Amino acid sequence: MTENWEGYPCLLGERLAHIAFDYDVHARIRDLPLPYFAGFRVEFLDADDRGMPGSDAELARLEAVEQFLTRSIAGDDGRLVGRITSGGARVYLFYTRLDQDTCHELGHRITQDPRGSGVMLVHKEDPKRRHYWDDLYPSDDDWQVIKDLRTERALVERGDTLQQAREIEHLAHFDTEARRAAFLDKVRPAFDVIDLAVLPSDAGPRYAARLRHTSRPDYRSMNATTLLLARSAAANGGHYAGWETTLCTG
Repeated sequence: MTENWEGYPCLLGERLAHIAFDYDVHARIRDLPLPYFAGFRVEFLDADDRGMPGSDAELARLEAVEQFLTRSIAGDDGRLVGRITSGGARVYLFYTRLDQDTCHELGHRITQDPRGSGVMLVHKEDPKRRHYWDDLYPSDDDWQVIKDLRTERALVERGDTLQQAREIEHLAHFDTEARRAAFLDKVRPAFDVIDLAVLPSDAGPRYAARLRHTSRPDYRSMNATTLLLARSAAANGGHYAGWETTLCTG
């Protein structure tokens, strides 16, 4: 499996879901000589009240299922491109050259394992790779979630407990002063301090806004604010460039 995967939480209807996908393959997925989409839906034996895996044993079983499938559909035979976890089940999404009967046999072998459970298979042609783009690939909002999770992970890896509220600084750029002003009309109430600057003409969009507020820097605390900024910047022809803060390890 490629190491360059991304993952993000979202809602599928009213259900919590976690989606993980192979980012490396996105630029060449149409060129893979794999005519079929195969989705293996594996039901949980132990789910919590959110429909997520309910124990370490369940996670270990799902990892074993994934290893079996990726060994069986590997190399020229296919590629795992994502997994969707929601509603008491996990779906493993492959593109493959294996026919429907062969994939059904793989699903049957999972159910024969003493730790097995129900497995459903979807197998069909998907030349435009709609399952990858529609079911896995992030929307603009989802990408913001991913960026916030990356920042949270980077802080934790450096010893930050994320428990201490501190000043957070955000940056957005616009190509006109009027667009920046329209953006600020939407977001101003959420911030304690706003600084404006005009950048050199060779620096891209010239009209910058730095916005500061106090928050804990974990994803759950930050994401409503970053979504507000990203959506508002895009709606006014600008670009939200992200956020930064100090590292607190004490």
